[in-house]
Amino acid sequence: MKTIKTINALLVLLCTTLTLGSCTESTQNNANKAKQYSVKSFVKEANAQCPVVVGTLGTLGILQKLTIDGKFVCFYFTTNTTHHQLIDKTDSVNHILLAEAQEYDDNKLFTKVANIGYGVKLYYTCGCDTTKQIVSAERLSAAFAMDKTQRQQLLLNTLIDIDKSALDSIPLPEDIKSITLEVIGDYVVYNCDWDISDDATQDEIDAMFDEMQSDRQRVIKETFTDDVVLSLRRYSMCGKGVCYRYRNPRNHKQFVDVPISKQGIDKRFERKINRIKSR
Repeated sequence: MKTIKTINALLVLLCTTLTLGSCTESTQNNANKAKQYSVKSFVKEANAQCPVVVGTLGTLGILQKLTIDGKFVCFYFTTNTTHHQLIDKTDSVNHILLAEAQEYDDNKLFTKVANIGYGVKLYYTCGCDTTKQIVSAERLSAAFAMDKTQRQQLLLNTLIDIDKSALDSIPLPEDIKSITLEVIGDYVVYNCDWDISDDATQDEIDAMFDEMQSDRQRVIKETFTDDVVLSLRRYSMCGKGVCYRYRNPRNHKQFVDVPISKQGIDKRFERKINRIKSR
């Protein structure tokens, strides 16, 4: 009798386990179906918007289409040479976070993919050259799970690297000998060394700096146009203002600062975006 009771108990336990297993499997199947439906809907909606520039400043280039490959959403971009070179040098997750941070509407493409629980495959085409990058669902979710301070620092480091690379390849403004980049306190500082003639006297150099200092407000107004501020928004998102520091290449302690604070950038940015949205 005891043996029968023991067997009956085992059978009940087995049946319960099988039932729970069946329920768990059913629940998992339903969850997978819900994910598949969500990702298909997302891809369909996103494709309806293509082609679209991703990131306010085209951080990733122009998105041409999306497809689904297993547990990955595939993004197909066309980029210019500069973007393509930067993408090769910069971690793909950093670029994704930067593109998402720059969006000023609710079109958060990668956030939606992360929320669904998929990874991404990124294809960047420049002419005949295509670069492929893969970001797993786990890595994508971890990136978006970072707190604000961590994300701001990561974005700041990424932007500094991008801009330093860009400074090596773009023509310098007239009368500027060289430009270097560094973070000083609450500002990202562009150190602009004036191209001062070798035969210029110190009195002439002093007069040049005095003239710029006295006309500083006009220089600030002319420097920080709406289009420039739209670009500088990248740094205000990282909690920084921007300062153009015009230096004497013979003596870096002699300079004139042309700054715009984070608050100033944000205010001008919102004004610019409101005008764009009202068109």
